[in-house]
Amino acid sequence: MAAAVIVAWLLPDEVLAKFYKGLDDARVQMSLNSGMIGVAIGFMVLWQFKRSERARRDDAEHAAEHARAGIRRLPALEPPEALDPVAPSRPGVVAPSYGGYSYANVKDLEGRYVCFRPAFTSAGIISAYLMDLRWDDAASCLTFKEKDREDAGHTERGRIYLPDGRPFMNLVTVGGGGIRLITVSRPEEQESARGLIMTLSNPSGMHFTPACAPIVLRRVTDRIPQLGFIRPGAPDYESYRQELEAVAPEFGFFATAPQPVGGAEAGLAEEPRLSLVS
Repeated sequence: MAAAVIVAWLLPDEVLAKFYKGLDDARVQMSLNSGMIGVAIGFMVLWQFKRSERARRDDAEHAAEHARAGIRRLPALEPPEALDPVAPSRPGVVAPSYGGYSYANVKDLEGRYVCFRPAFTSAGIISAYLMDLRWDDAASCLTFKEKDREDAGHTERGRIYLPDGRPFMNLVTVGGGGIRLITVSRPEEQESARGLIMTLSNPSGMHFTPACAPIVLRRVTDRIPQLGFIRPGAPDYESYRQELEAVAPEFGFFATAPQPVGGAEAGLAEEPRLSLVS
């Protein structure tokens, strides 16, 4: 407030003359206005301080009362994966939200697979890595874990959901608000698991884009096939490519956006087409 008064008296006459007729009255009026504003601001700051202090004392008193009564505060919210239903009382049986399957029904799915899909940022390249499917007693469900990825920083693990009455399984990773979903067919005997992966891709640094692609899980029996970023001409490239090509349309497809219709074709319905990122 004192600084405002000093400024009012130090302002040049020509500046004050633009806004006031009497220079002396102008300086007095500015000083009074500055003083009133300062008092108002000081009152607001003091009132807010007292309010905060009162709230802090109330919280402390409530905490003390709860401690004396043996009441504990609610625990912090757990990570998303820990919010899944707890394991059921019967061992070897999954919670209904996972599909209600039992270990006896899925033990044939356990094992090591080679997982491969098209690379998102490089056309013609196939990304291949290992994936283990195992029953987790603690979580009481089937789980998956990726291994030997060329891009090791993107290695994922998660839980497997098997919808009742559908021949597909969902490999789900949840963390930090993000979800990655792989939906593939349930492999029978020597058949591969085929389907789609839905995730985020960052082709240009920090810019992320939803991405979807065909994906295949082939059981590893005797030898471990080629892993990493597989380029055309590599030993396992053509077998990988053929299996990815076989995903559509039975195991996954994209519905394309409607095409514009005009001229002689107006009013004619176009035959549905299936398309897939390759």
